Formats: sequence, C-alpha cells, structure tokens
Amino acid sequence: MPTARLLPLFFTCFASIGYEIALTRFFALSSWSEYGYWVISLAMLGLAASGTVAALAARPLLRLGQTVLVLLPVLAMAAATIGWHWTTLVPFNPLELQNRQLWSGQFANIAQYYAALFPFFFLIGLYVSLVFVVNARQIGRVYAADLAGAGLGAVAVLALMFAVPPFDLVAALLPALALAAGLEAWAHPARRRWVVIALLVFLPCEASLVLANQARVNEFKDIFAPLNTRGSQVVAEIRSPKGRYELVDSFVERHETDLSNNAGRLGVKGLPRAFGLYHDGNRIAALPREGEPDTAYFTATLDSLPYRLRPGARTLLLGAAGGFRLHEARGAGASTIEVIEPDTVLRNALIAGLGPVGPINGALGRRVLDTGPLALAGLERDGVFDVIDITREFLAQSDTNRAVLSAETLAALTRMLTPNGLLSFTVSIREFPVYAVQAMVASHAALRRAGIARPARHVAIYRSAFNVRLLLSPAPFDPETLDAIAGFCDERSFDLVHLAGRDLSALRVYNSLSLVSFAPTESPVEGTIRLGPTAGTPATDPHAPGPRHSRGALPVESNERHGSGAVPAMIADDADPLRQEAAAALAGLGSPFHGFFRLRPPTLDRPFFTGVLPIDRLGTILERVELVPREELAWLVNLAVLVQALALGLAVAALPLFARGTFREVRGRQFALVLCYFAGLGVGFLTLEIFLIEKASHYLQDRTFAFGFVLAAMLVSAGAGSWLAQRQVARPQRALTLAVLIALAWIVLAVAGLDRLLAETAGWPLVLRFLVLLSVIAPLALALGMPMALGLSQFDGRSVTLMPWAWAINGAGSVIATPLANLVMVELGYSVLLGLAFALYVVVACSLPGRGEMRPALAFPGAVQ
Repeated sequence: MPTARLLPLFFTCFASIGYEIALTRFFALSSWSEYGYWVISLAMLGLAASGTVAALAARPLLRLGQTVLVLLPVLAMAAATIGWHWTTLVPFNPLELQNRQLWSGQFANIAQYYAALFPFFFLIGLYVSLVFVVNARQIGRVYAADLAGAGLGAVAVLALMFAVPPFDLVAALLPALALAAGLEAWAHPARRRWVVIALLVFLPCEASLVLANQARVNEFKDIFAPLNTRGSQVVAEIRSPKGRYELVDSFVERHETDLSNNAGRLGVKGLPRAFGLYHDGNRIAALPREGEPDTAYFTATLDSLPYRLRPGARTLLLGAAGGFRLHEARGAGASTIEVIEPDTVLRNALIAGLGPVGPINGALGRRVLDTGPLALAGLERDGVFDVIDITREFLAQSDTNRAVLSAETLAALTRMLTPNGLLSFTVSIREFPVYAVQAMVASHAALRRAGIARPARHVAIYRSAFNVRLLLSPAPFDPETLDAIAGFCDERSFDLVHLAGRDLSALRVYNSLSLVSFAPTESPVEGTIRLGPTAGTPATDPHAPGPRHSRGALPVESNERHGSGAVPAMIADDADPLRQEAAAALAGLGSPFHGFFRLRPPTLDRPFFTGVLPIDRLGTILERVELVPREELAWLVNLAVLVQALALGLAVAALPLFARGTFREVRGRQFALVLCYFAGLGVGFLTLEIFLIEKASHYLQDRTFAFGFVLAAMLVSAGAGSWLAQRQVARPQRALTLAVLIALAWIVLAVAGLDRLLAETAGWPLVLRFLVLLSVIAPLALALGMPMALGLSQFDGRSVTLMPWAWAINGAGSVIATPLANLVMVELGYSVLLGLAFALYVVVACSLPGRGEMRPALAFPGAVQ
C-alpha cells in the first residue's frame, strides 16, 4: 500500500483530535475544566455509534464506496463549523446544576451540546470505519496512520495554543480537514471534481469561524466583573497550552488576605491595590502595583503568626501569592527565603516581571524553584527551615498543587524543619468546612508518618470566619509558644480551634461558622447548621457575603452509625464545633459532625484532597445538591458520564441480537470473544493512558502539558506498534501474548518503582523530565498498539463487515474507561487502577477471536491491496 494513500486518514484524525482538544479549552474558559469530560465522552460516543451504523449498513456503504469516502470529510467540515457556532451560543450555566429547580433548563442546554457536537464525531468515525473495512488486509498500517495522525494532531494543537487565541483554534484546524477532503477526492480519478466542492465548502466555513465567532467568557467566571468595570483593562496576556493568562488593571482589584476584624485597632488602614492575574477566567493571584508595597497590614492577618513566633526565620514558601508573600515575609523579619512556584507564568513574573509588574528578585535570599509536591516527597533536606509556609493561593491554583497535602509530602516537609520549626497552611471554611476536617486528618497521618507518636501535642489550629490555619511542628509546642498563639488570636478576634491539647472550652467564639450536613436537621436552613457569634466583633469580608446566623443548640449528624468511635454531639451557640473535630481527628478518631463524608488522608497513591462525597449515598447528595461545592462537581460529572457510557456499551454489545445478515452468523462463543477482547482493549488502554496523564501532571506540574504529551507519545508509539503488528498477522496469538506480557511486566514495574523514579527526577530540568516520561511511555504504548491491529486482522472474507462493530465495542469501552478510571483513582487509588488494567489485559490475552470464513473479500474498487 502506498503510504501517500493513507494521508487522507492521517489528516482526518489529525483534525479530529485537534477539534476535541479545542473544545476542552472552550469548556475550560466558558465554564470550568471538569466539563471537558463531556468532550471526551461525546467524541467516543460518536465514534462508537458510527461503528455500529457502519456494521449494520456495511454492504450499502461499500456499494457506494468512493462517493461516501469523498463525501464524509466534506460533511465533517460543515458539521465542525455548525457544531462550534451552536456550542458557543448555548446559554449553559453550570452553577444552576446545583439548584434542583433550575435543572430542567440546564439539562436542555446539555442536550444542545450533544446535538451540536455529535454529528462531527459520528461522521469522522464513519469515515474511519469505512477506511478500515476497505483496507482490511492492511489493517495494521491503516490503524497506525489513524493513531499517528491523532498523536501528531495533539502535538500540533498544543503548539498552536502558544500563538492562537483559544477561541480561534477551530478555525486554525479546519484547513487540515479540508486537506484531508481534497486528498481523498484526488485519490479517486472519477471524483476529482470534489476537490472544488471541498474548497467551496471550506471557504465559507473558515470565514464564518474567523468573522462570526461568538465564543466568550461567561459572566460567572471571576474575571467578568473586574473586566467589565469602567476603566478596567488587560495590561498583559500570555497564551500557552496551559491556558490563557490575563493581568487585569481595575480599581476593584485588591490584595486578598484574611484580615482581622480588629485591624483598625491595630493601626491597619486597609489592603493595598493590586493587579489581578487570571487563568482561564479564574483569579489565581494578585500582583503588587508597587515595587515595594507597604506590608504594615500583614501583622493583622491570619497568616502572619508563624513569622511572629519564629523571628528571623529561614523560610520556604510554597507559592509566593503573586509576590506579596515574599514582601510580607521579608517585612516580618525572615532572614532567607526560598520559593517553590510550579506555575510557569507566576514564576517568570517573580524572576522577570509581567507587563507593568517588575521583577522582585531583590526580596529573595536564594532562588525561585519550579519543584512540585512530588519532588518534595523525595527531598532529603532535614532540619533546614524554621518556617515552611504553604500559601492559600498555591493550594487554590491546581489540584496538582493540592497534592502537597498528601501524608508523604507533609511528612517530608515536617522533616525539613528545624526542631522547633513550623509548617503552616490554610484551608478555606467559607463554603465547605469539611475540608478543614480533611486537613486535620491529613495532618495526623503525616505526623504519624514522620515518627511522631502523639500528633495532637504538635499541632496548633486557629481560624477566622473564612479560613482555618494549621501549624505543625516536629517538637511539641512549649507553654510559652502556646501562650503567644493564644494572645495573638485574642488580640485579633481569631478563634482557637486546637492548642496542642489545651482545654479551650472556656474560650469565647468570635466568628460564626457554618457546618454542612446532608442529613435531615432541625436547622432553619435545610441541610446546614448555622452558628452565630457570641462575643467580639462580627466577622466581615469585603469579598464575600456575610454569614447567616441562627441561635440555639442544634443536633448534628454524628459518625456513630459509621462505626468510627466518635461520640454523638450537640452544638451550643457558644461553642466551636471545629474544636471537637480537631480533638477527634488528631486522636485518629472519626468525625463527630461530618460522619456523612469519606474523610481519608491523601497519599501519593491517592493524592486527592477533595472527593469526600460517599458514592453509596448518591440519592441523598442529589437531594441536597445545592450544598455540593464546585470542587466536588467533577465527581458527579464522572458519574453521569459513566451511566451514559454503560448505556451505550450495552446498546453496542446487544447489536447482534437484533441485527440481520452477517450478524446472524456470529455464534455465541465468537460473540463473547469479540466483546471481551475489544471492550477489554478499550477500557485497558484508556485506563493506562489516564494513569500516565495523572502521574505526568504531578511530575510536570502542568496538567495541560501532561495531557498533550502523554496523548501524543501514547498514540504515536501505539501507531508504531500497530505498524509492527502488520507483519505478525500470520501468527497473531504469539504476537499478542508477547505484547500482553510486556504490558503486564510494565504494570508490575510501575507499581514497584515508578513513584520513586519520578520523585528522584522531579527536580530535573523540564527537557530531561520529558525524556524520562518518554522512556516510561514508549515501551508500554508500543506493546499496547499491537493487540488492536491483531484483533482487527482476524476479520476476513464476509466477516470483514463485522470490523466496524468490533471497533464500536472498543469505542464504547473507551467511553466507559474515562469516568471509570477517574472514579477508581479518587476512591481507591492508582495501584487499584493498575490492578484493573492488569486484569483486563489478562482477559485480552485469552480472548483473541479466531478468523472468520476464508472467503474472497467483498469487492471494492477503492481498496488498496
């Protein structure tokens, strides 16, 4: 087969994967990135459905042959354009999914997304299915072209993101699809006039994408209000595969920190003005407007206590809060400062400046590093720092940053402290106080891992109305330090939650607190328990609505029925329930008030700080979905996609039971083998791919780079494996056994040593880390590329028309794999996910379908032999 004959397929797959990634960028900007799951689901849904249709209508499609092959890419261009415009006009508001009264309207909007985008992926899948059937005798090479086009398309679209605005990516990718249409038409001499038709379709489509693009950032994103305030402007912009960064100058922009209600009495006038830095419309930091901002306000903030307790501290900052924390730490007397800032844009802003913001290297004692939590877990720098400060902005920037709260990483940071050093970090309680309890559970596990037998004596916890601050120390807190902490909090009307085991029951509560419960209560606000202030000045926050209050003692769901050993509790209006939570968590007991939730310490094997909703209580969660924070919505999206995927899988698998013709000749054993083999490949391949994307995200500290790099490396290497498989079609079982043994050996080695390898090399330069990842991915993907080609090669003669059905089963398995793998990771961890992949490939090795009847293949004049 001439390689040039594969170019139309190559460019079709090139454009389709680019379109898919462009849509994920659209959802990240117009709503939030977790809704990108829909795009993957839609793509695989279209491919699976197209395989089913191609199998049912194989003979008519083959009779139309050349015309269909030429027509499909042209139709796909029109579908891509119409689908994009329709998608950008859908008034979807994800916040309304948290209100049952508004569900119906948003479900209708979701249906519009499916109607808009399904046709494109269906047409692409139909084209690929037909190319497979037509060139069945060279399926290894054909499937290799499919994978290579998709892999290089992923690389190309990531490169485009450096120069092309995210909403213009589809316009930049459409020429590749037009090229595929033209090449397909040119390959058939009788259909060459379709080159002109393809051009006539392409030109108006491209013009509409360039001139009539309606995509925009929606009004519920953080950037909308400041950017639409009079006089506001974007003063710097950076485009990259990681996303769109915008530096906004607006009079409403201020440095946001947790300021005491008594700030005026402490001589603090207010917080300084700042530039706001936004990533995909979400605010990630404030950058100083002045080279040396006045940090007098810092003494009245929740975050200043560690620096007061350890004057002249050798300090490690995890996140510089846009540079403000550097100035604050230096103003508080820190002697040396090292900064870990994994975000490339923020790190470069510190070193070289960004727009009107100049560099602030003068505030540094040493250096700014790009090391992430994975590398911190493997560092051996015992007894180096007096203060390690994990900023609120650092934890909010990404889920990979939140992996720093894993037990292994917190233990490693604790070992990096001097004997009386302090590890300090903040967790928000503004909307979901459960995360504060999760942080206490994580702290207990970390201190035990660091060899501390009685963690409660090594922890101090205090809070405002909006945030909880935890202090961890390698040594027990001495009485003088505890007195200093108590005095600091009393002077600023902060509340003590835990003070190394001291009895705090007699202390008054300054700040109101809202606990979240999904159990029925007597609270005036369904599902929540509100506490009012009992003394001191009511808490205020210029950036958030004030809390609502109710009076009286209220029952809260206990953990007793979950067998945790916690004592059922009542909350009086003069008590702080987090004090009881801290006492239980730091003693290793269950939660007194949050027994509904699954509170487990994050680990490197399951580094998810969020994901606390119990999967077995879905009905209750949906009844009170208005209480679910955005951080937990991805969990619900995964469940919804999984239900849809299972329905699709059942429909595709049941096809032979209702179809006529060739399907009637499929015997029970053959049906079972085809189902197990191709579904196993679909779920197994995607499971390992998602595992690698997760590991690479923490390794590179950049989820978008990791996604693109792993996707490209997996697809290109798998394409090479498929090419090699073409030479082994005469002995498929032997080649399959070898490929599966390589995959199983890789899984065993990954469980045994991959984490150590990545941790020890996580501090290497970026280029070397890419090479490490490539060396990890390529051998596995090369082996994984062979089974699909070997399986498809078994369809011969009349049974070749079953090939699209097998491909549809594989696609349905891939749809199932995406949400299933994410749920398994969050609930059970990476090791269990690898165990699932191991079991699937064992099934694959034992279920290779035998060849069909060796009759002459269906005649088709466009087939390349």
